[in-house]
Amino acid sequence: MNNGITNETMNHRGRTCRHWSGPVAALLAVLLLGACNSDSKSEASSTIRGTTNSVTTVQSSGYPKIAGKWSGNFYRTDTQNRRPLEATITQNKEAVTITTTRTGGIGVNFAGTITPEGRMTLTDAYDGETWTTYFGPATTNRIAIADFVNTPVPGETNRVLYVISLSR
Repeated sequence: MNNGITNETMNHRGRTCRHWSGPVAALLAVLLLGACNSDSKSEASSTIRGTTNSVTTVQSSGYPKIAGKWSGNFYRTDTQNRRPLEATITQNKEAVTITTTRTGGIGVNFAGTITPEGRMTLTDAYDGETWTTYFGPATTNRIAIADFVNTPVPGETNRVLYVISLSR
């Protein structure tokens, strides 16, 4: 059976198989090929033969775009003392580096990764400590990374964190 969208055939086991056909198959192929492309600057576009439809896939890497200039604060969760800072983030797909305007000590330079969901794991170049998006995933306009001041003790409820909170 051919309804212009799918074709039905019988396989060697006598089961009915449905196959996409025509413009729908072409559109699905373009979408799938665009989604499989991991180059964040690539664009895939196609005009389906016999129609005027066009599909363009932009930013097919799937990672939140966080590269650029940011501003925010550095603080500990057990104090009210927030120190303003600026940050520059570079990103190549999942690879991320962050450089802040803090001078010396922790929280100046980081390198790590981001997942498509926005979870980040970064290593502080100063002390090798791991900072994460403890409070929730990074977005294109908000990032908060944190590190425990002291190694957490099982059962401890009041954990003190260093935090860098950024926005743009």
